[in-house]
Amino acid sequence: MYKKLYTSAPFFTIQKRQRLLRAAEIAKHLYCSVPQVFRYTRKYFGLSPSNYINGIRLQQAEIQLRTTDRQITQIALACGFYDCAY
Repeated sequence: MYKKLYTSAPFFTIQKRQRLLRAAEIAKHLYCSVPQVFRYTRKYFGLSPSNYINGIRLQQAEIQLRTTDRQITQIALACGFYDCAY
């Protein structure tokens, strides 16, 4: 389960980054229960699923900020950040 979560969840998150992704969607994608997703992300990453997903989004935003000439707002929206509180 850990290997599948570690390799599949980031890819799935990047694919769906333009909308809010829930733990239930990750669970469905990984063919497991929502409590398992919470348990494994806490155990292996020390984060809740939402914090894990936001971390992946932040990594993608950082890559785009460093490698493109796009505006910050465009990158934020493309990575699923719709609120300036992030």
